[in-house]
Amino acid sequence: MELKYHLAERGFQLDKVPVGYQILGDVLLLKFPIGVEIGLNEKSDMAKALADILNSVRVVAEIKRVDGELRTPKVTVLFSKGGKSLETVHIENGIEFKLDARKIMFSKGNVSERARLVSKIKPGETIIDMFAGIGYFSLGIAKNSAAAKIIAIEKNIVAFKYLKENVKLNGIKNITPIKSDCRRAKISDKADRVLMGYFPDTQKFLPYAFRFLKDRGVIHYHNVYREDEMVERPVTELKDAAKKAGYKVVGVAQHIVKSYAPRTFHVVVDAEVEKADSVSAKTPQEFYNRTADIYDMRQQNKWTARLREAEIALLKKHAIGRVLDVGCGTGYHLAALFAAAKSAGGKTIEAKLSDPGFDLTGIDVSKAMLEAARKVAPNARFVEGRAELLPFENESFDTVLCMFSTLNLCDYAKALAEMYRVLKRGGKLILSVSSVHDNDGKSEKRIRIEGSVIKLHLFIAAELTNAFSQTGFEVIEFSSLFRTKRPRWGDWQSDVEDELTLPVERGAIYLCVLGKK
Repeated sequence: MELKYHLAERGFQLDKVPVGYQILGDVLLLKFPIGVEIGLNEKSDMAKALADILNSVRVVAEIKRVDGELRTPKVTVLFSKGGKSLETVHIENGIEFKLDARKIMFSKGNVSERARLVSKIKPGETIIDMFAGIGYFSLGIAKNSAAAKIIAIEKNIVAFKYLKENVKLNGIKNITPIKSDCRRAKISDKADRVLMGYFPDTQKFLPYAFRFLKDRGVIHYHNVYREDEMVERPVTELKDAAKKAGYKVVGVAQHIVKSYAPRTFHVVVDAEVEKADSVSAKTPQEFYNRTADIYDMRQQNKWTARLREAEIALLKKHAIGRVLDVGCGTGYHLAALFAAAKSAGGKTIEAKLSDPGFDLTGIDVSKAMLEAARKVAPNARFVEGRAELLPFENESFDTVLCMFSTLNLCDYAKALAEMYRVLKRGGKLILSVSSVHDNDGKSEKRIRIEGSVIKLHLFIAAELTNAFSQTGFEVIEFSSLFRTKRPRWGDWQSDVEDELTLPVERGAIYLCVLGKK
């Protein structure tokens, strides 16, 4: 039963009971209807009744408004079970927020946005929170993501005190609190991501957000807009500010956080921006050269872990003798193969990897990726080259690997023909390939890493199996992963969904083992 009906049962008039409330820790904050005359004694009686109904509540207070740039609440204590202090600890999504509800505003209406933001953070990011408050956004990111460093700026003396206490309270090590106005803060670090969790009139702070950013990054821009302007105006504000700062907006996503007033909404825009003079990669070689240093860091998510688990299972089952990894990247699969061969000890099918003919070779178009691969797979040899023109003799490998996206990037017909050519008779080609079901059924997909963009061709099952047949391969295994929903590769905190009820052909990732007769 709603609280207002509990109060009505106790004899209070419905037109006078609170129209809104929120509980912060053991403090209950009430909002009474505007324009209705309600005496202080009557409000106190209602507060006492509510404290009786809600056993966990220690103090009941009225919040009338929030004033000024520092968003200070105007609060009056109506009832207390002992002491009128409004200092409390509020717990949300496992984060403890210590605050004084008389001095600090806390919006529980932002709970979904705080959780959503955590899912956007990529491993190793540096984040600057321009309006940190008591740690509204920063604490959750620090505790529930793999961000490397969070710089939390706050100029309100009281909020800054609680920010520091909350960092300690939650046992967090990667937040650096800075007491300053974000317009005057001197920070040597540059951010991958800037948080602007403040409103209204947030647009006047946009120039400072761009000063904090690296050449490429994301700004989470909060503001309040009327319904008729909330689609176009925030993007226009961002584009105008970006242009003045020497940046350009290359991608936006908008979300309504909550209703703010009649036909007025609190809106957040996730804006991906980059320096106006930056050049995005045009070829796979450029793309991977520019992103090699962060590639493995970005693979630290549940989706990739599940995919690699399936890939390695196939390699352990089928790979033998001389092995070629086409599009070897940073060497993950070669390193895993070597580790499997080393530990096999002649006791399992993996012992096939330990025979005298066992040999590992990797080829990739990116010098930077090959440099990274040499560090993790020092026992392999590496060659710079293209999948469409492999610099190897005919029938020189027992096994060829071509894992995740490599076939999506190249001229797949030529690449398959080349892999067929270098395979020995009886050899196997092991593939993992992105399908159209990784992209809402669309065959073309663009991926962006740190401003570098590359285009992929995604397959339907029939197109792929037809290409195998035309090349001369026979299909030994054809399976898939993520059959109900495409993997949310950018949603780093989400759970892996792999419901195997739909046909194999509708998987987001195809896993294939092919044979050469």
